Amino acid sequence: MSDSNGDEKKSSSDFMRSPLVLVGIAVVVVLAVAGAYFLGRQGTGTSSSGGTGSQGTEVAQVGGVCGITLDRLRAYGVVEPDTTLVSKDATPTSVKDRVACKAKFGATTYTAEVDERCSTLSDFRCLRIWNVTDSDGKTLFQHRGFLPPTD
Repeated sequence: MSDSNGDEKKSSSDFMRSPLVLVGIAVVVVLAVAGAYFLGRQGTGTSSSGGTGSQGTEVAQVGGVCGITLDRLRAYGVVEPDTTLVSKDATPTSVKDRVACKAKFGATTYTAEVDERCSTLSDFRCLRIWNVTDSDGKTLFQHRGFLPPTD
């Protein structure tokens, strides 16, 4: 009986030393490290959702409404990735709770009108991009509201 237990222990330790098992363990460790790296990077870059969590708070502190708006416009592909804010300050418009932000890429200036729906800038739903025009007056983006079907 003691011989069979010794053989079982020996065979399981031999199994753990086999090259195939060691390669499998190495692959799992590499995948875990790579996954942790990429998940960690998501919090440090820009977010297409306009920033949620701590990243959204950082963007809000740096650029406020205009910083978040520019972040979204880049993510949506409306403006070039290297577009920068002309000013981080938003300019009030004639429409209640709507502000304008200006950004620039090369010789082109963009104006984005944004509805501020609430005061929590880290909440994606608080800002709604209404429209974006370039310096030539061309509309690059325009919000389309839901139109109910006509019967």
